[in-house]
Amino acid sequence: MMFGPNDNREHRPAARRGGKRLVHGVSSGIPFIAFLAGGLMTWSNAHAQSNQVQILCDARIERVGDNLDIYGYVQTDQPATVDYTMTVTTIAAANIGSTTQSGTISLNPNETKRTSQVTVNVRKGGYYEAELSAKERLTGNSCTSKATSQG
Repeated sequence: MMFGPNDNREHRPAARRGGKRLVHGVSSGIPFIAFLAGGLMTWSNAHAQSNQVQILCDARIERVGDNLDIYGYVQTDQPATVDYTMTVTTIAAANIGSTTQSGTISLNPNETKRTSQVTVNVRKGGYYEAELSAKERLTGNSCTSKATSQG
């Protein structure tokens, strides 16, 4: 029920504190307002929490003898399902190409998981690049990481 300027109810200040007037509310409207405010607060908090998922990517290249071991790692700060793609590009006189690996992993909070591993032979004068991209399914938050090496 709404009250307009012509209603017959009297609104009196309940008390004065610091120069502000406190007004009595209509008791039947207070539970509805509390319900509405609580519902909005619950939705806001859930929405804010879902946007706070942080996702980190790390593409690494490690030289082991005449090979490069190339890895992709992903970490989130909350439980999450992550889709990833790692592309390894090789540019050398005798070998030009790329390899792509993709998949989905589930992560616990602050858990780092390896997404991919590729091993390539190092060629003199070759250029090697790894690019990892990942996207958290619930929020769409994403990350990318790039690593390069030369033979």
